[in-house]
Amino acid sequence: SMILAILGGALGLLLTFPITQGFAKAFPTFFPVFNVEILTIILAVGSALLAGVVAAIFPTMRILRQKIVDGLRMLG
Repeated sequence: SMILAILGGALGLLLTFPITQGFAKAFPTFFPVFNVEILTIILAVGSALLAGVVAAIFPTMRILRQKIVDGLRMLG
């Protein structure tokens, strides 16, 4: 879940810069100054990490409550 969250966050951040440049060029009269601040990048990275942790909590809790024998029985 963390790998997917980090990859999704990285892809989103990589696409942010070309999209904002295109948006600024398309609407120069409405938004004369349109840029991505460092705080936005930090919040995006934090959100991606938080999403990965939250997505990992439920399967981890299920595995921790399960007996080893029951887990092995499900594999076969």
